Amino acid sequence: MTYKRFFWRVGRTVLLYGWFIGLSVLMAALLERGLLPQFRAMLSWGTTLVLWIGSTVLSFFALYSCLRQFALNDTERYKAFSEGADIAVKPCWRDAARATVKSPAFLCETVVLVAMIMGLPTGAGWAGLGALAETYLPLPRVLSRLLIGALVSLIGTALNLSAHISAEANWRLDARAAAMKQGSVGGKRAMAPGWRRLLLYAFFVSLGYTFLCLAGPMVVFAVFGLLYTLAGFLSWQVAAVFAGLFLLLLAHRYLRALRAVRRFKKDVLAVCREAGYTCSGFSHLYGSVFPGKRCGTFSVVAGGKRYACCVAGAVRRGNRMLITGNDCIHEYVFRLFKRPLLCYYHSTSLDFPADGERILIVHPAPYTIMVGTDGVVREGVTGDRVGKSILYTAANFLGCLARDCIGKN
Repeated sequence: MTYKRFFWRVGRTVLLYGWFIGLSVLMAALLERGLLPQFRAMLSWGTTLVLWIGSTVLSFFALYSCLRQFALNDTERYKAFSEGADIAVKPCWRDAARATVKSPAFLCETVVLVAMIMGLPTGAGWAGLGALAETYLPLPRVLSRLLIGALVSLIGTALNLSAHISAEANWRLDARAAAMKQGSVGGKRAMAPGWRRLLLYAFFVSLGYTFLCLAGPMVVFAVFGLLYTLAGFLSWQVAAVFAGLFLLLLAHRYLRALRAVRRFKKDVLAVCREAGYTCSGFSHLYGSVFPGKRCGTFSVVAGGKRYACCVAGAVRRGNRMLITGNDCIHEYVFRLFKRPLLCYYHSTSLDFPADGERILIVHPAPYTIMVGTDGVVREGVTGDRVGKSILYTAANFLGCLARDCIGKN
């Protein structure tokens, strides 16, 4: 690392921690303002403790948000990654962590970060943690300061490592999705990593934490106050029912996907029973609807032929799914004035049973499925061969299975 890059890295880390300190001080002030007098009366003597704990927890979350945004928009590391990384190979977590720890950029950032944490007063970003230690940790002030600095430094180093690993994983998925979408019809690409995107994202992150600290206590106390009032007039059982209905409302997409998967499994078993086929080996079928989990698998023996089936689903049907030979990439696009502001991806490996012709079933299916066949990216339809597997939706698979024409034109 040259002196120029070293000082650039040091200045970048100082700017990062300065953003965190400003955000942490602002959150502490807004959190105290958000606790209205009526809320303080309800908490009575516990008001100060709630403020200290809330400020400390939010500070750790804010530190990770700052570290992650700077890691995601590190122009130097992004250029090195785009020039030399193999996007098709996904390293395991240990290899990625080992490579990150050995990188000069991470080591320099970590040393500067730890030096600022240990050198600056506890009130600079960690006022709540300092107040907790002073009240509940009967130690001399110097020793208490050293323990707080060591704890925050350890957690900060772990968060920085996680941010660097997460950034490279996001770059790899972005690159694979971009390669997958070459030649396909789509809107403008999202903003590339760099200072411009960092400033924009920093603004939205700061705005989000500001809104959380100012309105969060009001929402929490309003919800609990409503439940307490209902419990007083009716019963705690009724309040629990209302809380359950609220949670069901939030999770309705996943419940709908789980119900669709259950219905699909029931239909597969019914078709196999009526036609005299053998169906077995259902695994991870319900877990396939959750992000980042394994795909569901099962096997069918029909007409003397064995089919190894893999089920991949999309909970949000409006988001595109990009399918390669080895995995499927789920795309989440957030737009501002019709321009893609943030593209987020997560991938799920396509795991098939060991033996048989590979059948990929997308269920629940999104509105748009993009597949790469013979170097051409286009919208996928039933019967497309993707790698070594054949693509089907649930309805098409059940129809072809009933007629024993899977994989036949």
